[in-house]
Amino acid sequence: DARIDAIQQTLQRYPSESQLSQLLKNATARRDLFNALLTETRDEEAADRYVESLKRWYLIRELHPTMPGLESEIRRVESLADSQSRLRRRAEFVDAIFRLSSTGDYAHAVYQCINALSEYPDDGGLLALKSSIEEKAQQATQLQGFVTEGLTFLQGHAVDAALESFAKANALDPGNLQVRYLIGIALLEKARVTMDKDRERLNVLDRKSVV
Repeated sequence: DARIDAIQQTLQRYPSESQLSQLLKNATARRDLFNALLTETRDEEAADRYVESLKRWYLIRELHPTMPGLESEIRRVESLADSQSRLRRRAEFVDAIFRLSSTGDYAHAVYQCINALSEYPDDGGLLALKSSIEEKAQQATQLQGFVTEGLTFLQGHAVDAALESFAKANALDPGNLQVRYLIGIALLEKARVTMDKDRERLNVLDRKSVV
């Protein structure tokens, strides 16, 4: 603005100087571009688009490197961009961990927790998440053990023992559809065995009554 004022004042004294007119046009265009960039820079920052804001700050530095406070502004926005990038990276880790955990892939979920903690070693939330996933992994191992045990009992026609094993599995994960299905199969088998025994008793009674 000061440069434009100086040129305008000189141009008033020498109105026929075409070079001064061109200087005024150039200076005005430069100022307008600078102001537009500054406005865009502030708008991008206000919208949390720090990377885009930085691009404009770097361009402003090329156009007007002597701008007061320029370097401190750039460092401030660089810090904001870095923090935002780290938060997004952390969120990606958390999303991946929950996605793997939801499918029962606890081993890879724990592995992702370890990767995340290598970048965020003192993150309390990630430490708690890792502990929770490890607990779920342990429960999953126990649950599968009870399921295998129950199936072995069921194949050996030890229905009550099978139901006891399936009940232990159900206590670990009440919403597990596989366990609920197996409990239903075991109950049907128990009902069948009971009916067979009742039928045998009736046949014995019939034979005795005939005698």
